[in-house]
Amino acid sequence: MKHLLTLFALLCTINSAAQDVIVTKEGNALKVWGIDISSTAVFYRENEAKDSPIKRMDKSELLLIKFQDGRKLIIGEETENAAPQSNQQTLSYSQSGVSDPDANSRFISGIRNNKVEFVGEASNSEAGMLFCQYFPKSNSVMSDKNVSFSVSTEAVGLFNNNKRQPLAGSMNLNIKVKNLTRKTIYVDLGNTFLIRGDQTLAYYVPTVTSHSSGTTTGVGVNMGAVTGALGVGGALGTLAGGIGVGSSRTNTTTVSEISQRVIAVPPMAEKRIDVPMTLFPRDASELYSDEFRYAGTYRDLSIFLNKSDMLKVGECRDLDENFNVGAFGVVVTYADDETISNPQMLNAEFSVQRIIGTKPGKKLDMKYFNVEYVSDNYKNTAHFYARQRKM
Repeated sequence: MKHLLTLFALLCTINSAAQDVIVTKEGNALKVWGIDISSTAVFYRENEAKDSPIKRMDKSELLLIKFQDGRKLIIGEETENAAPQSNQQTLSYSQSGVSDPDANSRFISGIRNNKVEFVGEASNSEAGMLFCQYFPKSNSVMSDKNVSFSVSTEAVGLFNNNKRQPLAGSMNLNIKVKNLTRKTIYVDLGNTFLIRGDQTLAYYVPTVTSHSSGTTTGVGVNMGAVTGALGVGGALGTLAGGIGVGSSRTNTTTVSEISQRVIAVPPMAEKRIDVPMTLFPRDASELYSDEFRYAGTYRDLSIFLNKSDMLKVGECRDLDENFNVGAFGVVVTYADDETISNPQMLNAEFSVQRIIGTKPGKKLDMKYFNVEYVSDNYKNTAHFYARQRKM
């Protein structure tokens, strides 16, 4: 009853709003732009600039969305309140996988069956390191009749000060999109996200990069640079910096490249999204807690456990999917045309569901850490290493 009264009062208050409004269960009305809705969350921007950060809010926190064209969407109801439509084009997203749940179930089962195992000699000693493997949560949609996507991680090769050991926690997330059809599929990076904690990061950031190249023939001097350095005035001093004087000739070409928002995946092919995203940036303090944070002399990513819960070397432990240490989500948006006129969305949440106690590794290279203690299939999994520390 309290929520209904709050909803009624807020509807009256925001009736004249000229932009989208999100109403929370706490009674707050947020004026926002660029709303996108998935099966579990709402994405939006806090200001009108298209390059402003994209925010995320769980549907469970919301009562209502009121669009600037007059439509109202009450969270939890399947139909929208009919209202006059504006001329503004809005994208209608479909949650993929619902039409083919068996394909998604088989795909996720294959991921779950790819468990990494301990390799080596187990002992009763407490493990110095934990290998942590991600699996998708049960509500995830990673495949439909058109597309599937997979995730894996890769160490970025940061070493401690004496260069003897790589630092735990420095992991980039890789996403591969597979086209299951015989026609080209287009992935919209502007609506493809990594979600970590309260941060929602789009895989497309509008940028323009300029590259200059030139060739020089003959012999000459850069008089602009010389006169500038010597403080020479007069006619000689007015020569522009960078102009070759004498028998030298220079040709310069500048090419500007605009970052690509939509990428094409050919029929029956797989393509990696080549945008590096770090799972555990060291300066993002909001992602960490007393039990999961960078700590120690070299600030390794660390998991703090009660003494009774600490793993031995060689011990494997399977966890409930609601274990949220280091959890993240991925949203992939695609369509069958380059204009993304009928976008489909795959949405998955990942949590650490398997941990293995290991020793600090002796096999040290720039790519992987402690690899001699786990089975070789770890290369195709989403995982990270963390120091095991007593709480």
